[in-house]
Amino acid sequence: MSTTAAFTSLESFEAAIRDVRNDDTKTKWVLVHHVDNDPSRLEVQASGEGDVSEMVGYLKDNEAQYGLIRLEEQIDLSVTTKFVYIHWMGTGIGFAIRGRFGVVHGSIQANFTPFHMAIETSSREDLDQQVVTDQLASQSGLKQRVLEKEEAKDRPVRGFTGVGSGQGPPSRPIGAKSSASPSVSRTGASVAASGDVAAIFQDVRSADVSVDWPWAAVHFPNNDVKQPLAVLATGDSTLDGLRTHLTKDTAVFALTRVVDHVDDIPTKKFIQITWVGDSVKPMAKAKIATQKGGIIEIIGQSHLSVFAGAPNDTNERILKEKISVSSGSKR
Repeated sequence: MSTTAAFTSLESFEAAIRDVRNDDTKTKWVLVHHVDNDPSRLEVQASGEGDVSEMVGYLKDNEAQYGLIRLEEQIDLSVTTKFVYIHWMGTGIGFAIRGRFGVVHGSIQANFTPFHMAIETSSREDLDQQVVTDQLASQSGLKQRVLEKEEAKDRPVRGFTGVGSGQGPPSRPIGAKSSASPSVSRTGASVAASGDVAAIFQDVRSADVSVDWPWAAVHFPNNDVKQPLAVLATGDSTLDGLRTHLTKDTAVFALTRVVDHVDDIPTKKFIQITWVGDSVKPMAKAKIATQKGGIIEIIGQSHLSVFAGAPNDTNERILKEKISVSSGSKR
């Protein structure tokens, strides 16, 4: 019995995923299912520009289906992009084939990494737009903050306001009776880090506003996800040095900072960059997906999360424009 599933057209799937991750496209979600309910074969079933409810319309009670949704979340004065992985197991799936779907799921999920949150469910109620949005906010522990101009005028430079991790309801197995909230992965597996990792990220956060593009990056040495995260490199002025480390066989996690002007006030904005190269082994990708929450805890919260599919996705002009658009400072 095969323990992996493969796409009949990998190119079609990769193109659909790129559209969902690309802020310049209108595509908000993609849905994948098994060809003829064969656990070893996958194909893109649908994609769309609507909200979660549009995707829910394609879910079937006798199928296992997998989706990625792009949502927006408010952090301070910025709107950030978040990705949610959906693992749907219809209530009409037979017991025997349900087990076979479970065996191959690890290889399937690896194709959707990275993402901020995963929902595993067999109830459409769990995929209500508001429920998903609330779970995402709870998972990241965020509350919208509005800074009034009268309060802001006396603050020459604003930084990022740190927040803790949200705690949600306990998970329930697929097929269990639906409750008000879905089974959602939260902080995920714990992640260890070498002793000097915290210091490099603190250096980025405390860098003077006169310093352009301070950045710090960590990785798993030798791509061994069982090892603690270690310092990869640091720099400033440009992200050219960071881009040299974004190769097809590496996984890199970085933090950088740009100064945006909101209401004519210079404001520090932090950008988290995740890079998982195409040649990183599927099992390593799956492990990284389960560790995402732990990695974020080590790096700290950010105003913008970027899942780079190509080194040019970290272009300074592109990143600054995204920050300006999300904060409303772009005119």
